[in-house]
Amino acid sequence: MSENKNSSCTIIDVDNWDRKEHFYAFRNMVDPCNTITFELDITNFYNMVKRKKLSFTLAMVYASAKCAREVEAFRYRFLNGKVVLYNDLKTRFSYKSPEDKYFRTIEAPLKDTLEEYITSARISIEKQKFTFPEPEGYDYVYCASNPFISYTSISHTLTGNESDAVPLLGWGKFFTRNDRIIIPYTLKTNHCFVDGSDYGVFVNKLVQYIEEC
Repeated sequence: MSENKNSSCTIIDVDNWDRKEHFYAFRNMVDPCNTITFELDITNFYNMVKRKKLSFTLAMVYASAKCAREVEAFRYRFLNGKVVLYNDLKTRFSYKSPEDKYFRTIEAPLKDTLEEYITSARISIEKQKFTFPEPEGYDYVYCASNPFISYTSISHTLTGNESDAVPLLGWGKFFTRNDRIIIPYTLKTNHCFVDGSDYGVFVNKLVQYIEEC
């Protein structure tokens, strides 16, 4: 691997990478993306958010992006025909305020704490005028909330770009079961970089974070 001095990422020498065989196997597939949906118990997290009077949507974006940043596989991307590993990630998320008819895509830096992130994200929401701002790179994860329906499975749109490797983290409408608050949670990633074991690492981090809040 060699460091790209002009950006916060490392260029991967794929032919000398320990993931070389898996990378090329999935790179040649028509659609290398995987999507899974599972149930997530957010009882402690939801109660904390409401107690602190925070935005549930922004809190979920933070929790999701924070845990994604901690998993190396979730930071690999295609950039200018090369494979790179980003050192850090930003957030992009769908957001619909009560006065809006349609949602917008908001970009906000990922901060060290939940409260700092929500403050920063609210500033981005107020300042951003574009509905779909053009990203400057791929050093982000995309979060999509659908608070209108609780689902057991969902498919997300495809960009048509064979080099799209940005993870999509999404969730639906929460519901109660046996006095617990449950939410359907979805992961969509590119199999060139992310395997089932990486899903396991991410989910364990997310579960631990929301349970300890």
